[in-house]
Amino acid sequence: SNIIQIIKARTIMGFVPNFASGLKKSEDRTEPPVGARILREIYNKYKDRWLVELLYDDLMNWNDWFWNHRRLAPLGLICLGSDPNLPNWNDGSVNTLQGARFESGLDNSPMYDPPVQFDSTTHQMQLYDVGFNSMFLMECEALIELGTILGHTEQVKILTARHDTIFKLLSSNLWDQERGIFVNKISTSGQFYFRLSPTLFYPMLVKAATSEQADLMMKHLTSESGLCVHKTGQNYNCTWALPSIAINDPAYFDNNYWRGRIWGPMVQLVYWGLREYDSVPSVRDARLNLIEQSKQLLLKEWFSEGHVHENYNSTTGEGDDVGNSDPFYHWGALLGFIGILEQGYY
Repeated sequence: SNIIQIIKARTIMGFVPNFASGLKKSEDRTEPPVGARILREIYNKYKDRWLVELLYDDLMNWNDWFWNHRRLAPLGLICLGSDPNLPNWNDGSVNTLQGARFESGLDNSPMYDPPVQFDSTTHQMQLYDVGFNSMFLMECEALIELGTILGHTEQVKILTARHDTIFKLLSSNLWDQERGIFVNKISTSGQFYFRLSPTLFYPMLVKAATSEQADLMMKHLTSESGLCVHKTGQNYNCTWALPSIAINDPAYFDNNYWRGRIWGPMVQLVYWGLREYDSVPSVRDARLNLIEQSKQLLLKEWFSEGHVHENYNSTTGEGDDVGNSDPFYHWGALLGFIGILEQGYY
């Protein structure tokens, strides 16, 4: 299956590569850590213990690598990076800011535009990234649950300690009370760097926000100048939910890849996070509205052209308007999958 192929492609350093083929793989950088969460979802559905046993050690090695190579001083939060590892290969981005951007999976996101910098000595982006720290915590939680099933007591203790450390650092350092949302922070200056993106809602995946904080965060998610989540048919100055950068961000109108377009994986992760706060009315409303808006976006070109796009124009809802949006791409279906999850069909 895909999950076996991807996780078993890990490098000699122990991490799942950003890309891999029969000829080469990215030895310098990994990708967003979601493997253990996906494995847990598969196990909870099918109870295939053999699959957990097959992949658990690989996922634990990946977590070890994050802990040892992607903690940024002085706070020790998780960061992005690009290491000049052997075997020696270079696509022009190794040990550069762009290599670290590639590791985020958000190749050209404006969240990593200047003043964000890269230290070529430590091989780390000088930014405490809300999204990556949240996904690392999500992986720890999934590995703790799966490790408990397998009886891996010592690994569960290690993971619990790591989780508690990063959880406290995230909660105490990256919450911006003035803006009412978690915000990325420049490590060298300690200053918040606010570019509103769906990744700022990823702390909800691990319930790092209190109920009161989650309620405050919804003003950004539902704003007409923010991420446009609203009830279908409502009189809004925007139509489609969850652009990869806020509508009022200067990069939004670039409409190029992660600069303004809508992506299924972001929708999936934000949905999972919103689902953790069902008891908060504003969050519940936003979740249900996101489901409907995402379904309508998916069906727009499916009915007209049979397309399920890699990404979509956030203003028009089109996928065909650019050349770098594959018209039949697996994760585009996540726009409809969240509704299937909501209805309990998976």
